[in-house]
Amino acid sequence: MLLASSINFISFASYYNNIDGWIAFIFVLAVAAAEVTVGLSIFLIYYKSAGNVNVDSMNTLNG
Repeated sequence: MLLASSINFISFASYYNNIDGWIAFIFVLAVAAAEVTVGLSIFLIYYKSAGNVNVDSMNTLNG
């Protein structure tokens, strides 16, 4: 979803010859990178505490 909105920002910025779409693209790219960082850190913390990454036993994250 973030990539689709970024493509729209870039397309309209190029069509209207405006820089605002590129600025929005950089912001969306930064938000996407932050989401990946948070997800990876949750994964690594779970692996460090549990010792394995068995998806069937990941019920400790509930509630």
